[in-house]
Amino acid sequence: MSSVSAAQVIDFISDLVRIESVTPWLVEGGAGEREVVAFLADWCADLPVEIVQDEIAPGRFNLLVTWRGTGGGPTLCINAHADTVGYAGWVDTALVPRLDGDRLYGLGAADDKGCCAAALLALRALIATGVRLRGDLIIACVADEEGVSLGSEVLVKSLKADAAIVIEADALPKVVVERAKSILSHLELHSIKPEAKTQGPKAKNTVQDTLPKANVAQMDLFGEF
Repeated sequence: MSSVSAAQVIDFISDLVRIESVTPWLVEGGAGEREVVAFLADWCADLPVEIVQDEIAPGRFNLLVTWRGTGGGPTLCINAHADTVGYAGWVDTALVPRLDGDRLYGLGAADDKGCCAAALLALRALIATGVRLRGDLIIACVADEEGVSLGSEVLVKSLKADAAIVIEADALPKVVVERAKSILSHLELHSIKPEAKTQGPKAKNTVQDTLPKANVAQMDLFGEF
């Protein structure tokens, strides 16, 4: 698979951190996802994908990026969220990405803009290999996860998919799986325990603190999809 450089990851997530996308359900006056979804859509514009910016409520947007398969395979949806919590405790620095060693600080750097970036960078790298999947691959960057999950609620009512993987930076020690058919036969996770989630600069908003290092021993993704 085509590699993704550290510089690409840092630059992409930094661009997303600079865009305020606080969920207005949680914080009155929050910008919502309009601007960040437009940015992500533009970032995907040169890829052979279908892009939908879905306004699910006034000013609230889901982004759907679909890479069509060759046919005959199941549809996989990768779900992350583009909104964030508020930043009253670190107004001057929350939207200013800062790299300190191997840690990138900023509102949403891990939760969950880092996961949006990871999914889309992986998609771009996969397309670059020339590999084709039989089934469709959908990247969904949804609205309002920090509120009442309006984006995912709309998604499950409107989208037909055979499997979904929700990528969320969290301190959970286990992977939670609900399935009709298993595509993962063995997944090992090793993570660093993050600090408690707050709205300050030491909140759960650094990539190194929150994203687990995953070793997928067997994943018959290409065989199935």
